[in-house]
Amino acid sequence: MDYGATIYQSAKSHHKRIIDSTINSSLRFAIGAFRSSPIESIRNLALEPPTELRHLEKSLLYAASITRNSGNPVNKYTTEITEYAKDPGIEFNAITKVQPFKFPPWAFNIDINLDLTKFKKVDTTPMIYKNHLNEILQDHKNANCYYTDASKSRKGVGIAITNHDLSIRFKLRESYSIYTAEAIEILNTVDHILLNHDHGNPHKSNLILSDSLSSLTSLKNSFNTTDIAKLILQKTSLAYQTGIKISLVWIPGHSGTVEFKVLEVYGLVI
Repeated sequence: MDYGATIYQSAKSHHKRIIDSTINSSLRFAIGAFRSSPIESIRNLALEPPTELRHLEKSLLYAASITRNSGNPVNKYTTEITEYAKDPGIEFNAITKVQPFKFPPWAFNIDINLDLTKFKKVDTTPMIYKNHLNEILQDHKNANCYYTDASKSRKGVGIAITNHDLSIRFKLRESYSIYTAEAIEILNTVDHILLNHDHGNPHKSNLILSDSLSSLTSLKNSFNTTDIAKLILQKTSLAYQTGIKISLVWIPGHSGTVEFKVLEVYGLVI
């Protein structure tokens, strides 16, 4: 019955009741309830929400999917649905828009080093990690290094970016997953590099050290990646076109591998 639920909001009440009766009968048969049993009790036992809420959920998900593509002509018909999103505080304007690549993805290979993943964390001491990391850093002697970290706790979601002369902290929406936060920390670092390369930053080579293996793996798979990863790839490609090199290296989280202590975001979220 979920099929076509996105258009139920525009149906008349007596048409909705026809569909609801079919759903209610199915629930009654599924749990073996009597015909006289109240439908509210049946839904409670079957762990099913009211059909109007189910239809609204599907409609909001559909509207969110459509909103991601600003060129979709259906956007002008989702106004009524997006009005329902205001009550729970859902902001459709905050949804990341899908953007096609402005460059052929097969023609640009972002420099990502995952060599440290060869060592199993349970069998590797922090000193071994640090020694191998120092070997990697020898290939980036003149690079401006940025260390990133992200955290999600009961207090909220936060990210931190630090290097030898700056410390940047961001508090994100509590609804963000740790994966989204880790991707945003890389995106914000790339943005910082692009914004400041002409403002007292003599470094044309930049190195981002991140413990987010999932984000870095997504960046390497440019043909099937996330929306945030696409933004990172596009901005990194833009940096290369202006003579700015941005490389990324995976480091294990919380293993004492870096010279500069990556900020513990648990203490930063307020």
